[in-house]
Amino acid sequence: MSSKSTSKGKRKRKQDGPDPCPPSTGHQSSSRTRTLRQRKDIDYNENISTTKVQAISETNIGETVHILKTEKVRKVEENTSKKKERKSKNSSTVKDEKLKVTNQTETAAEIDRKRCMKSSDEDQIQNNQEKHLLDQSDQLQNKLESDYISPTLMPFSPNFNERTKFPLFQPSVPHFTNTNNFINHILQRSLGNNSSVKKSVHQQIIDRVTDLELYRTGSPFERRVTAIEWHPSWPHIVAVGDKGGEIILWDINNVSNDYFIPGMGPGGSIQAMKFWPRDDRRVVTASIDGTVTLQDFEGKHRQIILDTMNCHDFWYCSLDVNKRRSLLVAGENSGKLALTSLEGKKVFEARLHKGKITHCEFSPREDWLLCTASIDHTVQFWDLRMLKDRKSTLQTINHEKGVNSAYFSLTDSCRLLTTDQHSAIKVFSAPLWELETTIVHPHRQFQHLTPIKAHWHPLQDLIVVGRYPDPNFPGFTTREPRSIDFFEASTGKLVYQLYDPAAPGIVSLNKFNSQGDVLCSGMGRSILIWTDKHIIASKKDSLMTDMKKSALGQANYPRSRSSANRSRPSNPTKVKKESKDKTSAQKVKMKMKNSKK
Repeated sequence: MSSKSTSKGKRKRKQDGPDPCPPSTGHQSSSRTRTLRQRKDIDYNENISTTKVQAISETNIGETVHILKTEKVRKVEENTSKKKERKSKNSSTVKDEKLKVTNQTETAAEIDRKRCMKSSDEDQIQNNQEKHLLDQSDQLQNKLESDYISPTLMPFSPNFNERTKFPLFQPSVPHFTNTNNFINHILQRSLGNNSSVKKSVHQQIIDRVTDLELYRTGSPFERRVTAIEWHPSWPHIVAVGDKGGEIILWDINNVSNDYFIPGMGPGGSIQAMKFWPRDDRRVVTASIDGTVTLQDFEGKHRQIILDTMNCHDFWYCSLDVNKRRSLLVAGENSGKLALTSLEGKKVFEARLHKGKITHCEFSPREDWLLCTASIDHTVQFWDLRMLKDRKSTLQTINHEKGVNSAYFSLTDSCRLLTTDQHSAIKVFSAPLWELETTIVHPHRQFQHLTPIKAHWHPLQDLIVVGRYPDPNFPGFTTREPRSIDFFEASTGKLVYQLYDPAAPGIVSLNKFNSQGDVLCSGMGRSILIWTDKHIIASKKDSLMTDMKKSALGQANYPRSRSSANRSRPSNPTKVKKESKDKTSAQKVKMKMKNSKK
């Protein structure tokens, strides 16, 4: 330590330079001792600093060692925990494998027993759901029928004061999906997205279609059927119009309850027909005589709503009624469309198509949406709130041929069914009305045949359309029946063909009632009624007796002018003689009585 201190002192002196006050010889000892003390103090301070540094370094090393030890312990603990997790996983996998092996070792009899138990439980759940649906439908149907005084159509009274017995308006149905079908309300509220129940209901409706049989036929017209419309309140009443302007109100359950409106004969063809929304005992018709007419079945009230004033060049071919907006729409053969209020005030009139407007219909879902079809190969959509001219169309759907009809689906109005004049049936889906399905089907246009129009089933999106066999159509076979075909809208698959040898003609028009259990068809001059074969078996005998009593259901029909002339007796002189003989006999009896008195 002394050598180091002396060396350090020398270095300091060299750096500081020579001593400015060198000690004298007399005071040499005292100065020397002073310098030695200073050096000792310096060395002591340096020793203290070195010891402090060593102590600080030793504490840092201890802390680092402690940190390293804790990290090692933590790693060891993590490794042990991971090993435990791996062991637990391996043990669980081993257990699962053992369970799988044990499950595989089960006997076939036990597996079959479990399957049977599962299927029976599923069947019980499905049966309970179906019973619940049927109970709901029965309750709602009873509620609807309770709004009426009588579920059957009562005879029309000539006194209009007595008509207060009948409901003037339809009963209000809960507007769940903007459709008039209460079964769809129940299905859409209760089923939801349950596809299995929907499939079962769909299959039941197809089974009901396959059970249809010919129930009743009649030919009350002299010309072919051109329009069919079911009564909105009574599902067993149908109105049918013909080419001569005649209309019959047909009660399919009661032969003696039919009513007839005579027509004008040639030039009075009814192209479209609707029941009046403010009084369902009256109908509005669009006719070739150039008028849209409102009339009742007693022939007492007849009101002309629209008139072209030139029936030789312009006439009405289609119409529809919008109850919510109190509007009536009618299309002409020139492509002109007319809108009027239900009171008869004209609201709009313009030429919207290049050719005849064969069909016009309001959407049951959106009361502002109107669809029109024309022979100019187009189907167009219109917004009543922005209807100005031909340029105000919302969308135009082009076809290869002229279009006979364009019907909104009766379930949810989200599909549009179009029928052209040759061999194409197309289904378009909302909201963009894109093409969903194309069905190639023989139904070509013929001059002396009512245009064939495909229509919807009210409970499911099934298409019903009559077949007109064409030798030039691919797949044609000899003796091909003129059947009524049923197709699925989503796939275009042919589900069923309805045919009866007693009705071998071409069926142009087909329409189901609101409940979907009765189908009315127009075949030439004949009306065909199809219903469930089980219902036919129970009602056939009573229907035959009623038809014999009422002379085949045609005794109550007041014929038109031409038919009335035909129904007169061949020798009217005999009738006059008989009446004279009766009056003379009565006079003789009166004389005999007076003589006795």
